[in-house]
Amino acid sequence: MLADIAEAQGQEVAQEITAAGGKALFVCADVGDETQVRELMERAVVRFGGLDLLVNNAGVIARKGVLDSTLEEWKSVFRVNVDSVFLTAKYAIPRMQGRGGGAIVNVSSLAAELALPARAAYCASKGAVSSLTRQLAVEFGPARIRVNAVAPGTMEDTGIFQSRVAVIGNAETVRTSIFGRHPLFQGLGQICQTDDVADVILFLCSEQARMITGVIVPVDGGRSAFDN
Repeated sequence: MLADIAEAQGQEVAQEITAAGGKALFVCADVGDETQVRELMERAVVRFGGLDLLVNNAGVIARKGVLDSTLEEWKSVFRVNVDSVFLTAKYAIPRMQGRGGGAIVNVSSLAAELALPARAAYCASKGAVSSLTRQLAVEFGPARIRVNAVAPGTMEDTGIFQSRVAVIGNAETVRTSIFGRHPLFQGLGQICQTDDVADVILFLCSEQARMITGVIVPVDGGRSAFDN
């Protein structure tokens, strides 16, 4: 089941899954709205017969520091990045408990651990996602619900990267400035892609990760191992 406020893109992904032989239902929903999240979980159970896995991937970024951010902008980032994790967990976990367990993967960020200039709300919100991930893992581990997070660095095949290119005007300059501290980029010329993050999420959802909970997995080409 897919949920997003971007209806056209969501329907496109659902069609791709169906064409590949899978089953998919797209629901246009705002995951920062409690009523819509509750209805989303109910529809998932009705459509698929239960709820076993949850991936929280909604996120926004505001390129502002504390002094030039309004309270409304701050709350807007937290609504999407943090409130969504709280709300989906609140309404998904009881359904997982009824099935004897489940797995949740939240998408945090390298920014939860490494500060970024002019990203006050984003860094704080992703720090909250990582902290909430650990708390949920401890609280619901006895119910056999595993809760982990992935912490991606910058990825080349994303809108955020392309917007940076649009501002600077030179993709190679952006690649060098962003990925210069990524060991795998330095040695192999490899840059993290969204599929790399998806592969880790799939692993954390799988039975192969049955003894992994409460961890934040960096998927950043080694950037978090570099000096700050």
